[in-house]
Amino acid sequence: MRTINYFAPITLERSIVIDAKVEEVWKVLVQIDNWSHWNKDISISKIDGRKRSDCYFRLKSGFTFRAKVHTLKDNFEFGWTGRALGLFLVNNCKLRKTEDKTSIYIEESLEGIFALLFRGMLQRNFDKRVDNWLQQIKIYCENTEN
Repeated sequence: MRTINYFAPITLERSIVIDAKVEEVWKVLVQIDNWSHWNKDISISKIDGRKRSDCYFRLKSGFTFRAKVHTLKDNFEFGWTGRALGLFLVNNCKLRKTEDKTSIYIEESLEGIFALLFRGMLQRNFDKRVDNWLQQIKIYCENTEN
């Protein structure tokens, strides 16, 4: 898994427990084309090709990112990097099984000229988006048959 830049202008770490099996959460997590169906903050999520550890995808959530999956370890780790408007993002998700529940831990770093110039605003924006993302994946996984 690629390490986030802990010295980047913007970093965050979050986690949540989902009342669903790790395999069900994993399935939702790695279906990039479906992110925009359950996450209202994402207007575009389109994979270029088939799912593998080096595939590219487009993601629009505030900014439009051209992204690449860097880690894909079944039911355990999923990570990607993305670029947009002078920004560079590293996103890592780690899943842990606890009985019939799943814990998701997310860490992110965002760097680049705009991250330096608009640090406070972007930090608040990314905190809110990741908190929303975690709540929405929790609701989706707990209330649907995947």
